[in-house]
Amino acid sequence: MDGGAEANNDIEMIEMNSLRSEPLDPGAAVASRWSRTLIFAASVLGVQAFMSYDSGATAASLATILKTNDESWTPTSLALLGAMDKIATAMASPIWGRLLQKYNTKVLLAIGLAINAACTLCFGVLMSKASMLSMKFAMGATQALQNIWGSVWVIVMAPPDTVTLWMALQGVSAAIGNGVGTAVAGFGTANGLPYSFAYMLQAGVLGAFWCHLVFTPHRRLAMQLNSGQSADEAPKPSAKLSTFKQLRLLWD
Repeated sequence: MDGGAEANNDIEMIEMNSLRSEPLDPGAAVASRWSRTLIFAASVLGVQAFMSYDSGATAASLATILKTNDESWTPTSLALLGAMDKIATAMASPIWGRLLQKYNTKVLLAIGLAINAACTLCFGVLMSKASMLSMKFAMGATQALQNIWGSVWVIVMAPPDTVTLWMALQGVSAAIGNGVGTAVAGFGTANGLPYSFAYMLQAGVLGAFWCHLVFTPHRRLAMQLNSGQSADEAPKPSAKLSTFKQLRLLWD
């Protein structure tokens, strides 16, 4: 009896050590590592960067906006123009969080990205103060959706050995996009281009990311691994390990 018990304990320890040596990658049941890396580069980093692009472009275009716009821009209205997207992001975040729990993730992302690209184009073309403030608000509101989805998706779907790196890159992408927007708008307006050029470029890039999103299978964009896969497809823990030892393994 003792020999049999010791043999079982040895087998369990071998299984636990093998599981520790190879970190579980639940996202592999949905998409390959290469597919997830592509989604991360385009739909997380790229979209996040170019949704933040307009913040830098707006700051660099203010002088040109004041010259080409006949309406009187007070210091208060200019400050509101720069902050409108941040206000909208704060207001829309709880709403998007709830919608992501109830509706198809890909549909919401496609709608949000399309609205953001369209509003970006309108912001550069329309000249009235009310229109520019409204478009800026809509751009910030749809950016909130991207912020929430991107953060959760990285945690759930990133390979275990890249989660920390991907989260760090996600945080940096917004700053990079802001800097690119400042450089493009500043260079363009300094060389005689209309300030709308920077926003037309931004809208075009976001449109390209939208096309990539549309052709991405919805299962690969889901924030829950059980979305789009059956219980038989989901990875299961070893049946030979007791519930207590499975929890201890996950804790360790």
